[in-house]
Parts: sequence; structure tokens; C-alpha cells
Amino acid sequence: MTDNTNLWDQPDDAALLGGGATTAPATFPLDERGRTLEAARAAAFPSLAPVETGLAGGTREAELAKASNNFADVETGSPDPVEAPEIISPAPSIIYAEDCPDVDVVPLRHPFQVGERWVREIRIPPPTLGLLIGLGGGMVGNLLAVAESMTGEDTFVLTALRGGDEERVLQAVRRKLPRRARRLLDEVS
Repeated sequence: MTDNTNLWDQPDDAALLGGGATTAPATFPLDERGRTLEAARAAAFPSLAPVETGLAGGTREAELAKASNNFADVETGSPDPVEAPEIISPAPSIIYAEDCPDVDVVPLRHPFQVGERWVREIRIPPPTLGLLIGLGGGMVGNLLAVAESMTGEDTFVLTALRGGDEERVLQAVRRKLPRRARRLLDEVS
């Protein structure tokens, strides 16, 4: 059994967490980019010793100046030589028609206010194919998660239901599910 009374005395963890290491950190040769990044790291965290001693350029100031030249300059807007990762845009929002005839509406006996919005009813549309696939694949694990997905209401709104409203909403959500999906939900609950 390991004695965990003083984790700072562990050599690997201590070096990573900035504690008093009992062994010297390993050194390895750095290429030009590595030295530049090391100098930038040392500038940001001066209490940490550099990985490689004898930085190119002779002085720490020269190495820091060289490191700062490799990052985008805020004033001139010069580009960063490191290629930025591709930004993946989020999927577009899907908005369903409000007048869908297959939406059940559960009026609340105990309405409440969330911010500026009064919650007086919970609208329950039919489940999406994505929800049914998630339920079949075990990615949706309980009735509350199904209710959140189907109604579009946040969990804190659904968990604020009381006085029988919670039971009526969850029963209406369950009734909206196909029989096979209800069986799957019963198995995980």
C-alpha cells in the first residue's frame, strides 16, 4: 500500500506541480522551435527552471526577445507563424413550427418564473429520431434527460416542477415515446 501522506515528495508529481522534486528533471535537446517555446514558458513562469540550460543567444533576455518575435504582435497585427487549427462552425439551429398539431401541452398548476420568463406550461412534441437513436444506444439514460431533449427546457426548469406538475409532465413525455423506446427506458431506470 502506498503512503499518500505527502504527495509533494513524489519525484514525478513534484516536478509537474512545482513542488520540491527529489530528483533533477530530465534534460533533452531542443530544436529552435522548442527553445523558443521554452523561453516563452520560462517568461510566463519564471519560477520554473528551464528544461535545457545554456539557451542559444547567450542571455535570457535575448532568448525572451526571440521568443516574443514568434508570436502575433498585438500592435502591428503581424501573423503568428504557427498555423491555427481549422475552426469548425456549429450546426445551424433547428426551429420547429409552434403550431404543430402533434404537440401535447401540459398546463402547470404551479407556474413559476425563471428570469423574465413565466413558465405556465410545458410543451411536449414528438421525439426526434436523434433522441430515439441515443436512447437505443444507451446515450440517454433517464426520463429527465428524455424530457429535457423533447421539451427543449433546461434541466433546472424541469427540476423546479412541483405539486404534481412533475409527475404529469414526465408521464406525458413517457406517453409520447414509441413502445420500444419506453421499454428501453424502463430497462435503464
